[in-house]
Amino acid sequence: MKNAAGTVTLGSVTYGYDANGNETSKVTTGFAGSASNTYTYDLADRLKSWTSGSTTTTYAYDDSGNRTQNGSKTFTYDARNQLLTQNNGTSYVYTPRGTLKQTLSGSVTYTTQTDAFGQVLSQQNSGGTTSTYSYDALGRAIKSGFTYTGLGNDLAGDGTATYTRGPSGELFGVGTGSGAGSAYAWTDQHTDLVGLFSATGSALSGSTTYDPLGTVLNTSGMVGNLGYQSEWTDGLSDRVNMLTRWYNTETGQFGTRDSADVSPVPDSIAANRFQYGTATR
Repeated sequence: MKNAAGTVTLGSVTYGYDANGNETSKVTTGFAGSASNTYTYDLADRLKSWTSGSTTTTYAYDDSGNRTQNGSKTFTYDARNQLLTQNNGTSYVYTPRGTLKQTLSGSVTYTTQTDAFGQVLSQQNSGGTTSTYSYDALGRAIKSGFTYTGLGNDLAGDGTATYTRGPSGELFGVGTGSGAGSAYAWTDQHTDLVGLFSATGSALSGSTTYDPLGTVLNTSGMVGNLGYQSEWTDGLSDRVNMLTRWYNTETGQFGTRDSADVSPVPDSIAANRFQYGTATR
């Protein structure tokens, strides 16, 4: 990416892929935390390892496709693919219908309340805060200042920033106050918002890097609340709104079951209603 005059490189992202279309490398320059990243996959095309610089993170899965290891983190699940424990002492409790009810961390209990549709109404967070939500008739989260473009989950504004989009909902710009689109948006192949820049700048005005599951690794100068997959992220809970469900970047999965009924034939892993995507990069 060069400036308007084509004389200065603001940043760059270079990708490599294997024969199955899996991303095998991603090299970034000009971003906060720029690095050379490589990825390997197992025979089911699931992410097996991620190397960033000199640090390698390994991943492992059970027969149902649940991620049992993410580097030093390990996870256990029940027969319904519900996350039960982490090796950091955190455990999880669910309602009979499969929605997250409680997160137990040491002696502290964080409660999650959902409505009859499985939509999260309130989420207690660390630090004593509570995130509350309501929803419109299309199932989209509603908070003060939220406006959408069209009938999808594409935010036009959230009370903090405004978001300029293309005809298909793709993110083009981010602005604050009356300056809609005052910074152009740079999204990567995963549609993660990774950078902001101006038409005349000589460097990125803001940038963010993520791990493969959406945890923010480095960020500088960013405005607004869009991030992983260009979706709105709650700054209190760090959960990402993906329309019908909220995604937890720490665990790499959703807190509620997918309402879609997916056939386990021929791919039994596809019927896992908690997993994020197909557990690949």
